[in-house]
Amino acid sequence: MSERHGIAQTQMPIMKAVMSLAKDLDLQVIAEGAESDDEVARIQGLGCGYAQGFAFSKAVSGEDFIQLLSKDAKNRKQAQRDAEQKARKIKKEQQAVQMAEQRAKEAEKRKKQAALERQQSKKQDNTAKVAKKD
Repeated sequence: MSERHGIAQTQMPIMKAVMSLAKDLDLQVIAEGAESDDEVARIQGLGCGYAQGFAFSKAVSGEDFIQLLSKDAKNRKQAQRDAEQKARKIKKEQQAVQMAEQRAKEAEKRKKQAALERQQSKKQDNTAKVAKKD
């Protein structure tokens, strides 16, 4: 009835009960022994926001852990900078699209205005021709 790898089916009811109890007591839970992304997803599905295990890292010394945290912080900062740069690029692209749309609207307006002026000019010419015939 148990799985060779991953969370055994018999463990899920226990995990659900622990999460329910923790919620009722307003406690945070850290799931221990998450070994795969699938297990992490199942743990998150139970409402557990914290987990530790080989899904994240092998066991490391305190010194190595500090280095991992430092590296993670640098990666997060770089990811933040990358996200901000991407957001700026998207904003510039949106502004360029808006400007192009505005120019197109203005060109269409000028085109309509020119057509209207030609129409009025023709009417004036026709009126002048009719007046000359009389």
